[in-house]
Amino acid sequence: MSAAESGVESGVESGVESGGESVVAFATAQMTRATGAGLDPHEYERVTGELASVEGWG
Repeated sequence: MSAAESGVESGVESGVESGGESVVAFATAQMTRATGAGLDPHEYERVTGELASVEGWG
């Protein structure tokens, strides 16, 4: 299932800018969704901490 089919918006589509602080805010906002879906919170933080922009999401 694609992100569009599941209703998940990318940062670009939801209006989040690609600046470093914005990607941190986006990743933080998505954490409850990710952990609710069963992802390991430590792994989530490791992966999202390496992102330089929301364009690297997905």
